Amino acid sequence: MAKTKSVLYILTNPCLDGWIKIGITDDLAGRLQSLNNKTAIPLSYRVYATLKIESERLKMAEQIVHSYFDQYRAKEINEHGKVLRNREFFSITPEDAYAYLEEIRKFAQIDKTALEKHRESKTDKEAELIAEEAREISGRNTAGGDIDFASDNIRGLYEQFRNKILELGNKGITEEPQKHYIAFKTYKKNFVDIKIHKNSLVLFFNVKSGELPDERGLTRDLEAERHIGHHGNGDYDLRITDDKEFDYIMKLIKFSFEQNSK
Repeated sequence: MAKTKSVLYILTNPCLDGWIKIGITDDLAGRLQSLNNKTAIPLSYRVYATLKIESERLKMAEQIVHSYFDQYRAKEINEHGKVLRNREFFSITPEDAYAYLEEIRKFAQIDKTALEKHRESKTDKEAELIAEEAREISGRNTAGGDIDFASDNIRGLYEQFRNKILELGNKGITEEPQKHYIAFKTYKKNFVDIKIHKNSLVLFFNVKSGELPDERGLTRDLEAERHIGHHGNGDYDLRITDDKEFDYIMKLIKFSFEQNSK
């Protein structure tokens, strides 16, 4: 007889900035449908990671989950110290939560194949971008986003790209802050625009659909399947959070620079 399995899940939602949802269920699809049918939140939950747990290890896993995550749990406490609400929402990054799931898997002696990180779809990325823009518009939003509002990592990443971009054309490149992005121009033509978010940069390449030589498929063609509205110039964008592909991305920027310098 097959052993029954429950699923420990991490859910994210673009509307819940800084929060994730963690829980255990026997029916993940049904749980998602229930959450996403509610009208209290405009964008859907999506699965970030799951850990399948056999029934005999479930109690141990639940105890470990509580010990690991309770410090991050959303709690509403009144002036007398009484907990009014104790929810399955946690103020922790999904990356850190996933690392905890790996520790739980090892401690509970669960096979490594039971832990899975789910890939983010293009639709998920679009929703996250829309939500991040909305958060900044409702808060602070100056030219190109707000470099002061960005995390230390993103400020450093922007400066890294800025310095290399300005080196492309010696003194022939200008940097011009606009309302929604920072434009880098050659001969008065934008070749790359950068929008600064708190936890990411979005680059817009001023290249026509189908013409950017992106062999690795990192960028998104904004005209390929349907028109996707955006603030920057050109038909390609790329959202980045680190410098892992820095040299390759600079090659794409250089291509756009050369195309717009003709």
